Parts: sequence; C-alpha cells; structure tokens
Amino acid sequence: MLLVGVPFCVSAVRLAGHEFERDAVIGPGGWMLLASTLGWAAGIGVVSMALAVPAACVLRARGWSVAPMILVPLTLPSYLSYSALSMARAPGTVLGDWVEFAAQRGSKDIPIIAGQVLALTGLSLWAWPISAVVAASQWRFVEQTVLDSLRLEQASPARRLWQLAIIGRRGLMLGASAVALVMLGSAVPLHLAQVRTYSMEVWSRLALEPGNAGVWISAWPLILAAFGAALIFSARAPGGGREIHTMFEFSNRRTRAALIATTLIWITSTLLPLALFAFSVRSWSTLGVLWRYAGGAVVNSLLVSALVGAGAVVLMCLAWFSLSEVRSPVVRAAMKGGVFLWLCGAIMPGVLMGAAVRSAALVCESVPGFVSLLESPLILAAGHLSRFGALPVLAGLWMAAAEPADHLALRRLDGSVSLKGWMMGCLWAHWGVVAAVGIGASCLSLHEIEASVILQPAGTPSLAQILLGYLHFSRTEELSVAAVILVGASLLASLVAAVLARRSLRSESM
Repeated sequence: MLLVGVPFCVSAVRLAGHEFERDAVIGPGGWMLLASTLGWAAGIGVVSMALAVPAACVLRARGWSVAPMILVPLTLPSYLSYSALSMARAPGTVLGDWVEFAAQRGSKDIPIIAGQVLALTGLSLWAWPISAVVAASQWRFVEQTVLDSLRLEQASPARRLWQLAIIGRRGLMLGASAVALVMLGSAVPLHLAQVRTYSMEVWSRLALEPGNAGVWISAWPLILAAFGAALIFSARAPGGGREIHTMFEFSNRRTRAALIATTLIWITSTLLPLALFAFSVRSWSTLGVLWRYAGGAVVNSLLVSALVGAGAVVLMCLAWFSLSEVRSPVVRAAMKGGVFLWLCGAIMPGVLMGAAVRSAALVCESVPGFVSLLESPLILAAGHLSRFGALPVLAGLWMAAAEPADHLALRRLDGSVSLKGWMMGCLWAHWGVVAAVGIGASCLSLHEIEASVILQPAGTPSLAQILLGYLHFSRTEELSVAAVILVGASLLASLVAAVLARRSLRSESM
C-alpha cells in the first residue's frame, strides 16, 4: 500500500504549495478534447463488450478455471496489436491499395479514418478479456432456471437475444465501463493512430514541463474518474469471507457455440498479430543487428520484469493471507483502503503514476542515509508495480474469498491458522495460481511504456521504448523481428501461466 500511498501523498503536498493560476481551467478546446476522449473510450468499451459476450457465457458455464486462458491476450502489448493490424493496409495489400486509390481520388481523410478504425479494433481485441471477467462475475448471479424458461418460450431468436441482454444488462454495462476506464488513461495506441486524447495532452505537457505540479491540476478530469471508479470497485472487492467460486454448471453442449466464438476471437487477438509480424519479416539476419543495438535494453527490461513479477507474488500472498487469516477490523479497513489506492494507480494515466513515483523517490533521496533509486532498476519496478499492483492484490483477495467454507472451518478446527498452516493448507495447494500471477505481471512490465518514459534512468532505454521508436519512424523490418520475439515469448509464458493456474483451480473446482 505504501508503494502507491507515498507517491500520492507526495504529489498532494506538492500541489498544496502550487500556485493554481490557470492550470485547472479547461478552455473550449479542452472540453471538446475531453468529450472526444470519452467517446473513444466508450466506443472501445462497447466493442470490447460485444467481443467478450461469448467468453462471458463460457466463464459462467464452466467456472473460473477457464479464466486464465481467456486473460492471455492482456499480457501482450496493446500497441503492437494496432501495429500488426496496420500491416493489413500496407502498400500492395487489398485494403492498402483501396486506401491509396481513395486518397488519390480526393478522399484525403480515408487513410486517417482507416488508421483510427484499426486502432479501435486493435485495442478492443486487447481489452475484451477485461469485459468478459467483469460480465461473468455479474452473470453468475442469474439463476439457471431463468435461462431455461427463456429457452422454452416460443419467440424468435432475436427476441430471446434481446431478453438475454435485458437480463444481463448489469454485466454488459460494467464490462464496457471497466474497459472504458482503462482506455481513458491509454495514450500510445490512439496516439499512433493520430487520435488526440486528453491523456496524450497530459503526457505532452509533462514532457515539456517536467516536475511541474500543475500538470496534475490540468489532469483533474482523469484523476477524478480514476478516484471515483476506484471507490466503486474497491467497495465491491472480495471480502467478508463470502464464497465467490461457485459457478452454475450445465452441459458443454449449451456452450459449444460460445466456446467456438471465444476461440476464434482469442486466436484473432493473439495468433493473428504474431502471424502478421512473422510474414512481414524479409530477413531474419536483422535479429543480429537488433541484438547489437538493443541487447542492453532487453537485459535491462528482463531484470525489471523479474523484479515486478516477484513483487506481484509478494503482494498477492500478503492480500491472500490478510483476508484469509487476519480478523482485525483495523486490518480489514486498511485493506479496503489499500485496494482503493491500488485501483487508482491502475486506472490513472501511466505518465502521472510515473511522475508521482519519481517525486516520491526525490523526496526519499533527500533523507540522510537513504539509497538513491533514480539510477536503479528498482525505480522502474516500483513504477510498474504502482500501475499493475492492483491485479495481484485482487487475485489474492479473490483466492481468499474463494476458499470453500468447509475447508476454512476444517483448517480453523485443526488450528492451521498461522502463517505456516496457511502456506501448507492454501498456498501450496494453489501455487500454480501464484506463479501465473507473477508471470502475468512480468509480461505486463515488459510492455509498459508510459511510466517507463518518466522513470527510465539515463543510458539504456527499455525494450518497449525501442519498439515505440520503431513504430514512430516506420522501421518495419526491425519492428517485425522484435515483435515476433517479444510477442512469441510473452504468448508462450502466458500459456504456461494459464495452464498452471487452470490446473490449480480445477483441482478445487473453483
């Protein structure tokens, strides 16, 4: 909790002594930009939710053991999804030739619109697992008898589909809203598609005026949205010892269509970008040149991702043990506050979290005897954890609340409520889930750009920054080779994590 609480406190103190002047004023252009950003975020949320409906049905039918495989697309870089799809409109392709022909005929906006459509599609293909998990968590409360009676009605398929949407509207709205909130702070993919967003303007101002606390004031709409959403979702976080693992079971025959649709969407989100990059490579000898140029960045990024993975495992275990074994109301209240702060860090723009962590490191540096972190990989690991720490914390709370009541009662009857008893009775039984969370956090760290831009020590850049440079300067060959290696390695690691977590969850039918 200190990892996000201290940066927020330091930023608040700096703001208290800042002269507001006109920092908080949003002119007409600013309001239009904010409205446009909200529109793009909402659009991506709706498309993601539409893609997530089959997966949400599969999750509701088969239980949470399917979730690790569904979440794999999130561990891949979102900006490379857009880049891979952009190759579909490269010169010589059907779409590329059509766009070029339309531009030559006078439709100068067609190339820009095509890029924006690809950006929306790429981000939706990356974010749909978020909608699926959120929607399924709501749909599990729908009684199976309601769905059975709906199938017996003599109505058209369109009518039944509409009634299903009405029944599950809460899950649909929450799933779309969750993705929209994440997209509010996302700057890179939309920026590559030449879409101006509020978060990109904040990033630009932070780059032009580093250390200026007024940037936080000008970003108040995004901060307000992050704090409000974190407050709502933290209130719904697992807790209180209630079981959440039960899923209504019914035959696989009823989910066959949804399973096929989910598989096709999953392949489009993961294997299609990898294939597009692989087919665009003209010579694999570029790999040697790439290693000579970016080898240091690869090693540095792998080190940081390993630190983030280890930190994620620690966070998950702390949250899991606290909710499972500690009954103190003070600890429970502190846990709720911690979940709120972690969610704020996850939803807020990454550049702001990077600036907050940097400010906290500068304050700590002024303390006598405190080790400087600004030139250490630890500062990057801290910044990445401040962004992704909510995931292992929520996973730990979920595992604690998902423990069956009879299992918990048996452990307490046997006296296995100490740290050692918890490790033997809970942690060891589900080590695959813990390992999967660590691997997933490492993959997210490997692709993180926004906080890295602010926190990266002078010298060797991160691998994600090098890829972003390739994207900006259209160095397609280097980008394709690097993307095949990066996406392929991340996909393999994610699949291993998903298999480990799935086996662990199925062992308890969670």
